[in-house]
Amino acid sequence: MGMTTIRRICQQMAKGVIIVIVVAMGAGLFFVYPQLGQSTPDFQYRGPSVKVNGIKLKDEDYREQINRVSQNMMQMAMFGLEFTQEQIREEALQESIRNLVIESEIKRNNIRVPAADIDRYFNRMAKEYFPTKEEKKDFYDRNGIKNDRQLKEQIRRYLEYLYLYLKLAETKKIPVTVSDDEIRAAYASVRIAHILLSTKKDEKGSLSEAEAQKKAAEIYEKLKAGDDWDKLVKEYSADTTTKDKGGDLGETKLKDFNTQYESRYGKDFVQAALALKEGEFSSPVKSGEGYHLIKMLSRVEAKGPEFDREKKLIKAELVMQKFYENTEAYSKWINARVDEAEIEILDPALRAYQLKTKAQQEKDSEKAKDLWAQAAKFYERAVKMRQHRWDRDIFLSAMEVFVHEKTYDKAVNAGRQALKRFKDDLDLTLALGKALYLRGKGKDKTEGLALLKKARGLAWDDSRSLPRVEKVYRDLKLTKEADAVAKRTEKLIAQEIAEQERLQKEMEEQEKKQQEKATQEEQTTNTSPGGETANK
Repeated sequence: MGMTTIRRICQQMAKGVIIVIVVAMGAGLFFVYPQLGQSTPDFQYRGPSVKVNGIKLKDEDYREQINRVSQNMMQMAMFGLEFTQEQIREEALQESIRNLVIESEIKRNNIRVPAADIDRYFNRMAKEYFPTKEEKKDFYDRNGIKNDRQLKEQIRRYLEYLYLYLKLAETKKIPVTVSDDEIRAAYASVRIAHILLSTKKDEKGSLSEAEAQKKAAEIYEKLKAGDDWDKLVKEYSADTTTKDKGGDLGETKLKDFNTQYESRYGKDFVQAALALKEGEFSSPVKSGEGYHLIKMLSRVEAKGPEFDREKKLIKAELVMQKFYENTEAYSKWINARVDEAEIEILDPALRAYQLKTKAQQEKDSEKAKDLWAQAAKFYERAVKMRQHRWDRDIFLSAMEVFVHEKTYDKAVNAGRQALKRFKDDLDLTLALGKALYLRGKGKDKTEGLALLKKARGLAWDDSRSLPRVEKVYRDLKLTKEADAVAKRTEKLIAQEIAEQERLQKEMEEQEKKQQEKATQEEQTTNTSPGGETANK
């Protein structure tokens, strides 16, 4: 699978690179929070990795990006897509380069974030996510945040992105516009609660139409007389998901209110709810579910000094949301910035992988030959570096390139080094066995065949690994050995299919027995004294 395909999948799964959209703040605002740390990355990369427009990528930032991409790849692995660590690092590198390009744009456009904006954003996050000391500790632990200073730094960087895109939109450098009506709609919100008297026949405790209407009228009179709303909700509401929390249906953006409630409860419900002021309750309203009494818990209007203070932030967030959603426009803009940038890959391993990938894709034989030679040169440096000594993927790629270049001594040396650290690793054993066999000396061929036989033993009971062994045998034109492995693979697959069919049949038989048992119990209940038959 090519990196272009991987990148497209990653972008679909993690739109916006560094953000997670969060709707439903206590104040009813539309906020887009920065993606917080998600535990320690599996791969503890040590650089330096890359420099873009004079800005060197920090190892900790690259590790976070590697971790982020790894998590996306893990999700794709559930669909049978597998990726090497080198592929993951390459995708993380490209994402990091784009981020550094944006940082360059932030500097070029002289974007500054006032401390007051950072503090206001921090306070809103605190109100929503960690209002108490205990909740704050838990939030920080879960997101890998050391202290307030670190979180505020993340907020600062996030707001820089926001204000950059806002400036670009206002100066017509990106094709995004946001109207005043959109800003007001993104700010305004309502929070309602209800008491439901159900008339659905299939629900426990449901009432007839007349009973529900009469009971709703009685509750309405009690509310007018000053009875406690929460007490009446617990006593009468048929909505089991909300009755223990005052009937609270949650906060909804005003722009989404009709869509959310009209499809479920109808136009009358929506009109009655939106006609209420904060603290008011409605007279009974009929819907397909039954009869409702609605209370307006809170209402945030798009006006006043608080709204005026937030307009810039709301507009910036809407601009960024629209920009990221317009994939074509965003890709065109960011790719142009990357093309203009001065990019220097500092890590030989990263550079070597890029060259190897280009060599594999290059159709011009002379250009491909030069790329393979360059890749070999950089891999030779990479396998000697201390920070890469525990990275098996780099050694595997290096051996692949060395074998392609017929520098078998280098391939053998790299393989021996790697197998000292990764004993009985199937792929390394195959790679070293292949390199030794191709080196062509008497003892080498003997040792190479022994290693290939060992690899065959390591994979002998694994139908997914054996094809890799077969491929190496076929590459070396060892047809007899390759056919034996292929035959073993077919046998294992047949056994696995048979086992799956056996388990499926067993499950079906168990289900059939359970159904028969349930039927017998039902018949016994109906025919026993006091049962339905006896009553008849």
